[in-house]
Amino acid sequence: MPPPGWPRPPFDWPHREQARATGGAWACGLETVEGRWLQAFARDIDPRAREWFVGPRAGGPFVALPLARLARVTLDAPLQGLGPLPVAALEGDYSVQTPDGRDLLQGRTLGHVETPEGWFLFAAQPGHVALSRVLVPRAANLACKFAPGPDEALRWVTDLASLRAAMAGPRGKRIPRMGEALAQLGFVTASQVEEVLAQPALRGRLGERLLQQRLLTPEQLEVGLAFKLGFPLVDLAQFPVDPACMRLLSPELVRRHGALPIWREGRQIVVAMDRPITAATLDAASLWPGLAMTPVFATRGAILRALATHRSDDAWSQESPWR
Repeated sequence: MPPPGWPRPPFDWPHREQARATGGAWACGLETVEGRWLQAFARDIDPRAREWFVGPRAGGPFVALPLARLARVTLDAPLQGLGPLPVAALEGDYSVQTPDGRDLLQGRTLGHVETPEGWFLFAAQPGHVALSRVLVPRAANLACKFAPGPDEALRWVTDLASLRAAMAGPRGKRIPRMGEALAQLGFVTASQVEEVLAQPALRGRLGERLLQQRLLTPEQLEVGLAFKLGFPLVDLAQFPVDPACMRLLSPELVRRHGALPIWREGRQIVVAMDRPITAATLDAASLWPGLAMTPVFATRGAILRALATHRSDDAWSQESPWR
């Protein structure tokens, strides 16, 4: 069980709780609003209390320290994982700011939980198999600001306005290398890419090597390729798919290309594909006479789910053409 008032990490990660320090006190690092740092033992670490009793040793003596004096508290006892932390997918920057907006402290966290008592942060320890717990008390009138994490870098399109903006984006932008694209998406870290490239025993392109090492899934590789080539990434679970457009496809088209028309405006029809790079193989002129096709990316699973959601009036779809 976590200590009273301290939440669990806000992501799925099997772990176990470490015991507190000898003598019943919690070892922790304390950083004050004045910029001082000290290693101490706290007899109680309830974030709902107005003050903690802290001392230089686990057995005391202890003195009262108001939480309003503290800018950040880091518990020494880590959470020990039963598997590796999802660092590449979750880790992002944060800053602790004063009331006038000045940066006081900075760090990296895999997520946060905000409560009336403050912000609880979760920092990966070296080796990525243990997690440190951090508290920024609200009593000090500080604020936590979080930079966009890897999930936001994906920029999944969920509405028509975002889709229009994505399709009207600048042309001719630099195409990142595959490793750079996968790192930007949070699927792998830059160090993992370097380690894989440095292994002479591994053969093939970077994506194939990452698959061999089980650092990447085939679906993530497809997302990375689409992102690298500049295709908009569409989240079909949230995007308002037009059922009338779906009736423009055929079973053979679905079987061959994993393609799903999702939106039409004027002479333009947008088709979600799990491999949009193959869009050139589609004979769009004969499929949709008078329309210009624009390919976007969606995962194969998302295309299947969208098809199932809107297929009630499509008798042929009961044949499950991707079976």
